[in-house]
Amino acid sequence: MAGIKFTEEQQKAIDTVDKSVLVSAAAGSGKTAVLVQRIIGMILSGLADVDQMVVVTFTNAAAAEMKLKLIKAIRKEMASSGDKSRRRALGRQLDIMYKANISTFHGFALRIIKEYFYKTDMEPGFSIIDDTRNTLLQMETMEQLFEDCFENDHLIPGGSFRDFMDHYSEERKEDSIRDELISTYGKLRAMPDYFAWAEERAGDLGDKGSVQNSPVYGRMCESVIKRIRDAEETCQETIRFLEDSGCAAMAVKLRPDLEEIQNIREMAVSSGVDEDLLAWLKKPSFVRLTCTKKEAGEKEIYDEIKEEVKERRGIYKDELKGIPWDFAPEGLEKAFSEMYDTEKYLRYYISLLKEFEKRYSAGKKELNAVDFSDIEHMAIAILRDDEIAGELRERYKYFFIDEYQDTNYIQEALISRISRKDNVFKVGDVKQSIYRFRQAEPGIFIRTMEEYRAPENKDALSISLNSNFRSSNSTVRYINDIFREIMPGYDENAILRHGRKDDESMDLVPEVDILVRDGGEADESGDSQENLVSLAGAGGGSEPGDAETEGEGEDQQSLSDVDAEARFVAKKARYIIGTPFYDGSIGKIRKATPRDIVVLLRSTKRKADSYYKAMQDEEVPAYVNDDSGYFDTIEIGIALSLLQIIENTRRDIPLISVLHSAVFGFTAQELAEIRASASEHKAVEKSKPFYLAFFWYRDQGDDLELREKCARASEKISQWQEQAVSMELEELVWHVMVDSGLYMLSGAMYGGTQKQANIRALADKALEYRQGGVGSLSSFISYLELMKNKKEIKTGQAMTAGEDDDLVRIMTIHKSKGLEFPFVIVAGLGARRQKPKLNKGVHMDAEEGIGITFSDREKGYYRPTILQQLIYEKMKEDEYQEDIRVLYVAFTRAREQLILVGTVKNEEKLEGGLAGDSTYLDILHNVLKTPHNTFYIRPADISPAEGGRSFFTSFMADHSKMASIRESQGYGEVARRLEFTYPYEKDFILPAKYSVSRLRKESLDEGKKDLLMDGAMGAGQGPEEFSSQSESEIETSEGEERPYIALKHFLEKKQVSAADKGTAYHRIMEYADFARAADEISAGSTVYIDTMAEELVSKKAVDEDVFKALDMNRIYDFFRSDLGKRAGEASRAGLLEKEKPFTLTMEREGRSMMVQGIIDCCFREGDEMILIDYKSSRIRENADPEAEKDRIRKEYQVQLDIYKEALEAARPFPVSEMYIYLFQTGEAIQMDRTR
Repeated sequence: MAGIKFTEEQQKAIDTVDKSVLVSAAAGSGKTAVLVQRIIGMILSGLADVDQMVVVTFTNAAAAEMKLKLIKAIRKEMASSGDKSRRRALGRQLDIMYKANISTFHGFALRIIKEYFYKTDMEPGFSIIDDTRNTLLQMETMEQLFEDCFENDHLIPGGSFRDFMDHYSEERKEDSIRDELISTYGKLRAMPDYFAWAEERAGDLGDKGSVQNSPVYGRMCESVIKRIRDAEETCQETIRFLEDSGCAAMAVKLRPDLEEIQNIREMAVSSGVDEDLLAWLKKPSFVRLTCTKKEAGEKEIYDEIKEEVKERRGIYKDELKGIPWDFAPEGLEKAFSEMYDTEKYLRYYISLLKEFEKRYSAGKKELNAVDFSDIEHMAIAILRDDEIAGELRERYKYFFIDEYQDTNYIQEALISRISRKDNVFKVGDVKQSIYRFRQAEPGIFIRTMEEYRAPENKDALSISLNSNFRSSNSTVRYINDIFREIMPGYDENAILRHGRKDDESMDLVPEVDILVRDGGEADESGDSQENLVSLAGAGGGSEPGDAETEGEGEDQQSLSDVDAEARFVAKKARYIIGTPFYDGSIGKIRKATPRDIVVLLRSTKRKADSYYKAMQDEEVPAYVNDDSGYFDTIEIGIALSLLQIIENTRRDIPLISVLHSAVFGFTAQELAEIRASASEHKAVEKSKPFYLAFFWYRDQGDDLELREKCARASEKISQWQEQAVSMELEELVWHVMVDSGLYMLSGAMYGGTQKQANIRALADKALEYRQGGVGSLSSFISYLELMKNKKEIKTGQAMTAGEDDDLVRIMTIHKSKGLEFPFVIVAGLGARRQKPKLNKGVHMDAEEGIGITFSDREKGYYRPTILQQLIYEKMKEDEYQEDIRVLYVAFTRAREQLILVGTVKNEEKLEGGLAGDSTYLDILHNVLKTPHNTFYIRPADISPAEGGRSFFTSFMADHSKMASIRESQGYGEVARRLEFTYPYEKDFILPAKYSVSRLRKESLDEGKKDLLMDGAMGAGQGPEEFSSQSESEIETSEGEERPYIALKHFLEKKQVSAADKGTAYHRIMEYADFARAADEISAGSTVYIDTMAEELVSKKAVDEDVFKALDMNRIYDFFRSDLGKRAGEASRAGLLEKEKPFTLTMEREGRSMMVQGIIDCCFREGDEMILIDYKSSRIRENADPEAEKDRIRKEYQVQLDIYKEALEAARPFPVSEMYIYLFQTGEAIQMDRTR
C-alpha cells in the first residue's frame, strides 16, 4: 500500500505466505491494513486471484467495508504503478471483484448451500426467518409438544413425561422449563454435532463403579485444589499485609493458618478429595489472632488494621468452608450418587430436544424457511461429502478470518473442512472477545495460538502486533497500567506500545471521576497529601439510605445514581465541545465537536432516557444508539395500548392507560369518579373490571360533561374498530397514530424527532408483518408483545442519526466495538455486574459438559450436582474475564482522552486493599489512581425527579377526597396511613456530610446571600459574579479537587471570572516555595514566582487565559507583608503546611455530621499555630474600609472557627492567630479566635 510504512511485525504478517498465520492484533494496531495489504501482495505476486480467496468477518457492514478498502487499495496501486502489465493484472482483479468471497460466515455458508442445493432437502426460493417469527415458531412448537406429551406420557422414549415434569417444572407452571429447553437447544447448536456431543457428555454422569473412576471426580479434585490454592494465596497476602503494616509479630502468629492450608493442599494433591479432607474443610482449625503482652508494641498499629485483617481472614476461611457445601454437603458418596441419578433425566431431556427439533424443522420446512443457525449446519452437512470438500479445497487457495476471537465451534469446523494446514490467515485479539452470549469461544483463539507457537509446528506461525496507532501516549500508558493489574496474561507480549506521533504540549491526561452518593464533598488531587482527621465525638449508627443498591437501575436509589451520572457526563460533554485538542488521526489541533464524544455504558436499559434528557438540558446534541428500549418508550407504550383496546376494549390496563394519556385526556380524578359513581349506584361492583364502569358511566353517569367525554372516547374507539375490518394492517396502524393525535403529540415532547421516528417504525413493522403472510391485528399485537417481553429479542429505537451527524453518541460498549472517538466517557462503572446463577435445570459448557439438577420429590428439595458446580465455577470465571475484556474494548476506543465515571455509596468504598468484584469499580479498585491519570472524588448531584405526582398517586389521592369514599368502611385507617408524617423527616433533609463553605453560607442571613460568596476553589465573587452562577455551581466550591494537570474545570464559564482568578491565585500559592519566594521578594526580585507560575501554565495546572488576567502584584504583596515573611520563615524551618484537607465530626441540630474542608495555609511559631485562608472577596467601592473588613470578618468567622477546631484537634498546639488574606487589596484581616 503506497505511502504506508509498516512495522517489522506487520511486514512479517504481510509477507509470510507459505504458512498459516495467527495475528494477535491489539486495539489500534492496524490489523485491517495488514490484512488488505497481504491480499494485494498475494494478488500482485500471482499467488491467487481475488475470487480464489475466502475472507470472512462477523458483520455485513464489516464485509462491505473490507471489500471497499480492497477496491480502493487496488485502484491506488494501479494509479501509482508505471508498469502496464501490473495495472492490467490489477484491473482484472477489479473486474472479478463481484465474485470475491468477502462475507460473513453465514454469507459464505449460504453460498455453499446455493451451489450445492441439490444436497439439501429444502425447496428453491427458501427464506431466512427473522428472530421474532422464529421465536414464535419455537414457542408454538414446544407448547404443542408439551400438550402431546401430557396426552401420551410415553411419547418420548426412555421415560415418563409426567415424572420428568414432577421433578423439573415449577408447580402448576410450565413456562420456565419450556423456555429453558429452547434456550439450551440454541446453545447446543453452536457446536457441529451437538446431539452426539450431548449424549457423549451425559455418559459422564453415569456410575462407573467407584467415585474415583468417574470422569467428574478428577475435574472436581482440580477445582478443589485450585480453591485451596486461592485460599493459601489470600492467607499469604494477609501475612504480608501484617508485615508491611509493621506487625511482624502478629504475622508470625498467623503463620500456623498458612501451614494448615498448605498441609490440606498437599493432602488433596497427593491423595485426592476424600471424606477426611471434606470433614477438615467443614471445620478448619485456625489460630485466634489477638494481641498479647508479647505483641504489645504492635497493638496500636494492629488496632487500626484489625478489621481489614479480619476481613482478609474471612475470605480464605469462607473459601475453604464453602468447598464441602458446594460439592458434597452430605458426603462424597451421597453427592456422586445424586449425580448418577440425574443421568436418566438428562438423557430424557436430550430426547425431548430431539423431538422438538424434528417438529421445529418440519414447521420451518412448511414455511420454506431456515434460521441463521440452520445455514451453518446445512453447509457443514454438505461439506461432509469428501468430494465436495476436496473440490472447494482446490478452488480456494487462501482463507482469511477477521475477528477470529469471536469464532465458535461450528464456524471453526466449517473452515477446517476446506482449508489446509498452511493457508489460513487468522487475525483478532482475544482481549477483545466479548460475545459469549452469541456462543463465541475465546478458547479457540488461545488454543490456536498455543498450537501455532509450538516449535515443532512448521506449517504455522503466531505474530503479535502491539503498536497502537490510535491512542495518545497518555491513554496508552494508563490502559497498560490498568490491564497489567487486572487482566491475566497481559505481559510484554500483550501490552500496547505507543505508535503514533503526538503533540506532547496538548496531551490530555486520562481522568477518573468518582461521584459519592451520600452528599458529602471530598478532595482527591492525585498526590499523597496527609489528611487531618479528628475523631473526637465520632459516633456509629447508620443513616437513611445506607443500604447498598441491589441491582443495576432497579430501585429508586439506582435511578438517582443514573440521573446524577447523566447530569455530570452531560456537563463534561458541554465543556469538551469547543475545547482545542490535538487530533492524532490528522496530526492537527482543532476544536472538539459533539461527534468527537461518545458515552459508553455496559447497558443502556433504563439509562438511555436519563442521559439523553441530561444532554438536552445542557443543550448538547446527542443520539442514543440503543439495541433495546423501543418498547420502553412512552409513545410506543401508548401506541400498543391503543392497538390493544381496538382489538379488545375489555382490557382494563390498556384502556386506563389510553384514557389517561394525552390522547383522551382523562384526569386521575375523572377516572376515580367513574369507578366510584358506578359503585355508589350499585351498577358495577368494585371487584368488577373497570371497563364495565366506563361503559355504564358513558350511558348513565351523573356528570353530563364527563359522560359526554366518555361517549366521545367510546365513539372514537368504535370508529377505529370498524376501520380495522376493512383497512390493511399497516394502514390501520398509521391511521390510528395520526387520527388519535399521538403522532403529533409525540413530536411536541422532548426528543420529538426520535419519538415520531419510533411511531413510523411501528407502521413499518406492521407492513413487514403483513407481508410475511399474516395480517390480523390480533396476531400483530401478539407479535409485538412477544418482542417486548422476550429479552432475547433486541428491539432498538428507530435510527434518526447518520454516521456524519454532529451529535454526542450514547451507546453500549458492545455497539462501540470497531469504532474510535477522540473523547471516550465510560460511565456506569459503579453499577453491579450481572453474575451467572446456579438455578434449577440444565447447565452446559463446551469444556465441562452438560448436567441437570438433582431433584428429590419425596423430601421436596433440589440441589446442583457436582458437575453443575464445576460448570457454574467455570461460568463465573468466564463471565468475570469477559467483563475485563469488555472494559478493555471500552477503554481502547479513546484516541485523545479517556474519562471514567462511576458512583459509590461513600468514600469508604474506595479505601482498603480488598474491593471484591461486585462492580466494575471494584475490579478497577487498585488502578483508579495511578501516576498516569487524574483522580477526582465529587459529590453526586442526586436531585429528585422533576414533574408532578405519578398517575397512581394522583388516582388514589383524588379518589380519597370524594365524600362517598370518606364514608366508606376503612377510610379512617387509609387516611391515617396516607397522612402519616415521618418523625425524623429532618434527618433526610440534613446531609450526613457538609462542606465548610456550605455551613458558612447557611449561617448567613437569607437577605444577604447576594453579598460576597466563595467561588470555585475557595475564591469569592461580588454580586455581579454571583448573579451569573447557579446555586449548584457555588455549592461545590469547598472540598473539591485541585487538579495538578487537567483541563479547566468543565463546570466553569468560558470567560475569565473572579472564580477563575481565585482558583489560579490559590494554585500559585499552593505550589510556591514560601521560603524562596519571601527571600527573593525581599531582595527585590520576582523571577522565582514568575518562572514557577509560567511552569504551572505550561503544565496546564493554570489556564493560560486566566493567567494573563491575573495581577501578579497580588502574590508579590503577600510575600512583602509581615504575615508573608513569617510564613516564609516557618517554611524554611519545615513548620509550614499548605492545602491540608480535614474531616471533622460536629453536632448540628441535634445530630452528628461530618464536615470537610481544606485549610489553605497554616504554620507553627513556637508552640502556637497561625492559620491563613486566602480570599478573592472584594471591598466594595465607596464603602467605609473598616466597615467592609468587619463585614468580611462576620462573613467568614464560622468558616475560620471550624478550621481552628479541626487544626487544634489534629495538632497538639493551639491556634493563636487567624487571618483572611484578601488578594484584591493585599491585606491580611485578623479574625477573632476567642469565639
